[in-house]
Amino acid sequence: MKKALFLFALCSLVASMTVSVSAETKATAREATVKPEIDGVIDQVWGDADRMYGSNWGDTTEGLDNPSIVNSYASLMWDADGLYLLGVMYDTTIPDAEDVEARNSIDFWVSETYTDDTTFDAADGDWHYCKASTGEEVYYCGNETVYDEATTAVAVYDDHYVVEIFCPWQTEGFAPAIGTKIGFTVSFNDDIDLDGGRDSYAFWETTEVSGAYWSETQALPKIEFVAGPEVAVDEPAEAPSTDAPAEAPITADAGIVAAAAVMAVAAGVVLSKRH
Repeated sequence: MKKALFLFALCSLVASMTVSVSAETKATAREATVKPEIDGVIDQVWGDADRMYGSNWGDTTEGLDNPSIVNSYASLMWDADGLYLLGVMYDTTIPDAEDVEARNSIDFWVSETYTDDTTFDAADGDWHYCKASTGEEVYYCGNETVYDEATTAVAVYDDHYVVEIFCPWQTEGFAPAIGTKIGFTVSFNDDIDLDGGRDSYAFWETTEVSGAYWSETQALPKIEFVAGPEVAVDEPAEAPSTDAPAEAPITADAGIVAAAAVMAVAAGVVLSKRH
């Protein structure tokens, strides 16, 4: 009898641990203490934001590859007015002409109320935004009105392009605050041979519930809203480096690093700020 009770308790413990892992927050979004200018230039205020890297490979057409795609990343910030999205895509085969189907693009997937559902429902503040390197947009699912209400910009550089988006909150009465959690993920698409078809893509992690992040909000990892940094002067940050790590930063470690930086500054040590 005691053995049976022990096994039951052990199974219950494992089950509770599984639930807690599933609900774990994967990254944070800082409050925009200074609003970034939506112009394709990475302002200083983005420097402390978590990065969500495209470290998971999707399908790749045989013989066509873009190894640097895993260095591509997205970051988020928030304020009372809406959500700020930054995407940096490493790509050396960027088309000059219009990309009508948006095969070279970044996809942002958002669930403002984290509906944990099998659909993207506009009524629940679920939306998606696809922005091509040449500026085109393609609607897939969720609330299509974001394409009319959002402010966007794309800037192309030598080995990458930058997408910036500001989207006002789509959920009526939504009141974001420190501790708020939303669902979010990002994917990066590349038409390497410029024939109009996607040859490769990478995405940030999904949850164990489902891999269908493009159609189900239950597949979206959670992002938690945190306080923003103190930014006195907003200047353009240096261009992203292609040597950026392939994996996304761990939020807990970021907090430890921030604490260490504060102590170092107090001791008069000048730390070089990593972009």
